[in-house]
Amino acid sequence: IIYFRVFTSGIGILALFALELNKKKFVAHGSLKILMNFHGFWTFLLCLSTFLQSLSTARTLLTMDEPSDLLLSSSECMNRILPTLLGIGGSVFSLLAMSAERFTALKNLSTYETSSNSSGVKFVFLHILITSIFVFVDIYVYSFPTRVPHCTVVSIGGKNEQTVVTGMLFLTELFTIYFYTRLLNKNRKMRKSKEASGSSLSERYQLNENIHMLELLLPVIISHTSITMAGAFGYFVYLFLNLDQATYPIFEDTINMVYLQGISMPTIFLLRYR
Repeated sequence: IIYFRVFTSGIGILALFALELNKKKFVAHGSLKILMNFHGFWTFLLCLSTFLQSLSTARTLLTMDEPSDLLLSSSECMNRILPTLLGIGGSVFSLLAMSAERFTALKNLSTYETSSNSSGVKFVFLHILITSIFVFVDIYVYSFPTRVPHCTVVSIGGKNEQTVVTGMLFLTELFTIYFYTRLLNKNRKMRKSKEASGSSLSERYQLNENIHMLELLLPVIISHTSITMAGAFGYFVYLFLNLDQATYPIFEDTINMVYLQGISMPTIFLLRYR
């Protein structure tokens, strides 16, 4: 499992670099591009933290003199897990912020294309604030009663609170994909209505741009939501079955593959935007 995570997170890092090299080809409103850059940053952070954590564990396994060399304290685990928590929360809430930005574009149809990037900056600060609250709650309750051989995102001491946070992330993902789908349908209906009744050139352009970007983003949302919700759903199944806690670290590393969006997102963008 560790070698698989090293390999796939490494591919994710390379794929994100490839996307960065091709970002000049993407044409969108400045506000959306700012949020897309932040989503790419959070995804990169998630891939990088997974790569470094897995590589460190593999190195310790290969070089340790005795099994106790694997043991880590709560503070050591917290330092290792912090970038992962930032990556998870940031990637989830940046997608939600992007949906809010597209809603603003629809609401201000005739003037949005010539507007400044102020709405994008506002949504950047908002999603960073929400991410910070999410991470603060996780870190505040994060603890283990003893030293542990493998750090997990969900700790023993903070299990109850982190379960609630996981449930909130699950619901956020559901809402995000619902909101994107509804926005796309609403833009399509409005375009038909505007074509029938007549509209200004700027309104037609903004509607086409909205539909184009939502059609581009929707597969990214679906892949991201599927990966994230699969991990969250697997965690709730684990709790429901009340499985042996000693097996949880292996179980979490098996189901927590949120970093795979580092492969799916660049692939979808590069293929669809062509």
